[in-house]
Amino acid sequence: MAAVGSEVAPASDDALLVLYANGDPEAAAELMQRLAPRALGVAIRVLGNRAEAEDITQEAMMRLWRMAPDWQPGQAKVSTWLYRVVMNLCIDLKRRQRGGHVDLDAIPDPEDPACSAADQLQMWRGTTPCSSFDAVARTPKAGGGVAPHRD
Repeated sequence: MAAVGSEVAPASDDALLVLYANGDPEAAAELMQRLAPRALGVAIRVLGNRAEAEDITQEAMMRLWRMAPDWQPGQAKVSTWLYRVVMNLCIDLKRRQRGGHVDLDAIPDPEDPACSAADQLQMWRGTTPCSSFDAVARTPKAGGGVAPHRD
């Protein structure tokens, strides 16, 4: 803790995180007391469920502890970083709950209403009728005429 005059000024969040990274468990307790209540409040407001919000807050604090050795003081505020992590975790949870993840391989390909190339070739040869190809062949051309139909 830094001394200012005769009073002891509280350490900054940056300083506490660096102390924690260097093995000071009291620094972790101080950061928890400072940051966890507000992180929990944010999560409760977003999720509307206290139990889920507590889980999110715990996960966000765990991420803070894991990244503590790599923290660069002055790059961002610890609290801002933590609240952003809380919001991201809340958004991820809400997406999972509403089924926001869809495996694209599980979605079937749409049916193609046009004739296949093989059917079109047979149509031109006059051996197989193809209804969608017939409809296209009967549509007016840009010049105003109607395309001839082969039976």
